[in-house]
Amino acid sequence: MNPTIPASSPLVRVATDIVSSPPKSETLDVTLSKRGQFSLDEYRPYSNLMGDSQLGIISSSNQMREKYTQVQSDLLRSDATLLNKDWDFSIDEAGEIVIIEGDDSLSESEINKLTKVLADNGIDTAMEKLAENVINHGIGARGPEGFSEDGSLASYDVNKGNFKDVIFGRELMLGMKIDHETKLTNADTLAYASKKVAVTSESNINHVALRAREAYNEGKQLPSKLVATQIMMRAVEKY
Repeated sequence: MNPTIPASSPLVRVATDIVSSPPKSETLDVTLSKRGQFSLDEYRPYSNLMGDSQLGIISSSNQMREKYTQVQSDLLRSDATLLNKDWDFSIDEAGEIVIIEGDDSLSESEINKLTKVLADNGIDTAMEKLAENVINHGIGARGPEGFSEDGSLASYDVNKGNFKDVIFGRELMLGMKIDHETKLTNADTLAYASKKVAVTSESNINHVALRAREAYNEGKQLPSKLVATQIMMRAVEKY
């Protein structure tokens, strides 16, 4: 039996936090079986879905972050002032980019420019994958009964319809640690690497990138932690 995943199903429902390593399925099976209403065979596809989507949240966030570096580079070339303005983005139920104004008001032209540069770099597709993983994690965590215990993260109602009001992409991109495959812009690489080592024309490029990543990640959080924080900040407990 496979869990049914409706198009507008409630999103996230995790256990207190979205952990980096999913619990072993046999441990989950023992815990879930204590509810007593369903067999282990009925629980198992949900526990598998939860584990897969936990990893998926991390991988899809990392993929988004790789693409966001190119967004930054494109804006630096075309309209650097936009990078200093307070705005964010998400996707709506149709998977289209939605620009979220912060303290700075944006003109229609600026909104169109941001929407285009994000879409041109595949941010909409990458964020759709993140949304899918977040939704699936909630379904898996709630299990066949469709509810959450002990006030865990899975009790919050996040779905395709309200995703844009809960998960903010730029906030996630700028607050998360980057992995070894994610590059920074040339300017950021130089700036952050200089905090660790003296950078000269003779410096090894890979060594500079490593030191830049180390400096950049100081004070940053894992993407799974940031996603969990956004859900708890903006979603409503329902399950």
